[in-house]
Amino acid sequence: MKSRPWDNISELGFQSQIEGLRGMAILFILLCHYVGNAFSVLWVGVDLFFVLSGFLITRILLRKSRDEHYFRNFYLRRTLRIFPLYYFALVLVLFILPSVMISLDISYLREKQAWFWLYMENWLFAFEGWPRETNIIISHFWSLAIEEQYYLMWPLVVYFLRNRVGLLAVVTVLLAGIALGLRLSGTLGNPGFYTITFARMDSLLTGSFVAVAAMLRPETLKLAARRLVWPLAGIIIGVITTSSDLSYSNRFFSTIGYTVLAVFFGAVVVLSFRQNTPLRRLLDCLPLKVLGRYSYGLYVFHFPVYWLFRPALMESLSVLNAAWAAKVVAALALLLFTFALTLFSYHLLELPFLRLKRFFE
Repeated sequence: MKSRPWDNISELGFQSQIEGLRGMAILFILLCHYVGNAFSVLWVGVDLFFVLSGFLITRILLRKSRDEHYFRNFYLRRTLRIFPLYYFALVLVLFILPSVMISLDISYLREKQAWFWLYMENWLFAFEGWPRETNIIISHFWSLAIEEQYYLMWPLVVYFLRNRVGLLAVVTVLLAGIALGLRLSGTLGNPGFYTITFARMDSLLTGSFVAVAAMLRPETLKLAARRLVWPLAGIIIGVITTSSDLSYSNRFFSTIGYTVLAVFFGAVVVLSFRQNTPLRRLLDCLPLKVLGRYSYGLYVFHFPVYWLFRPALMESLSVLNAAWAAKVVAALALLLFTFALTLFSYHLLELPFLRLKRFFE
């Protein structure tokens, strides 16, 4: 029998290439933080994570929207997946590390810790700016806070607005989120437009739009993805190659750029379901799938590892004649340590909680 050229986009099962996309997203972020320079623009991995989260969560919610224990099962399963590692990391940084590393200054984090315990740190950074020096070691949690806030709100929208009405609601909220994001980018200072929830909602909602459209108009969605992906890629590459500022505060990214990235990654998600393509073969490769499987832990641990150990590591590698060689060796060492820490956390801390999810199917 002739094989299908496309996998079923609306299928509930977790397709392997989605793991590869997660792996690509975390690889982007690791290269951005551990290597920098030409890779500094790879902070866009966060936007890919947002699109994937919106897609996966909405797809599950749409399939389960008529279940008797819809809300209970969703929230408890999310709690078992997210909370154990997140709160362990908070305890580790706020209480355990300072007692071991006496010179570690996290006074700002201790003072503002309520924002972190409540998953509201993205709002703190939006209005007060980034923490300084070693207090920045868990500043990357802002994206986890945005996703958690989305997880609290979006199940209500999906439950009460289903099918075509749900799709219309997604589009409406998406456009409203984009408009609000553009407005905030002009009225808030750095990093307000980057970390405030409403200004970044377009990425999550783009993923949700893809999930809903895949159930209603899959053929139209595939056609739109094929027509959009290359023009959007050209725009993004053009901005990157012609701009001297590759940071998230680049004027293009801080106005319409995040939305362009969101739609581009949404198209990539759709095209990843097409079989026998270079993209699909790349996403199905083992290294990316392994990174994707452990992406949550890698994201949580990579920044503290970077800020706590890189300075001493770079100093010890100063004997190397080439600065680039020291940077590469340091990046590899940090990556290996982060991965080892992630494996330890996954199998000893996260997995016992993940096994409890079967009681809330």
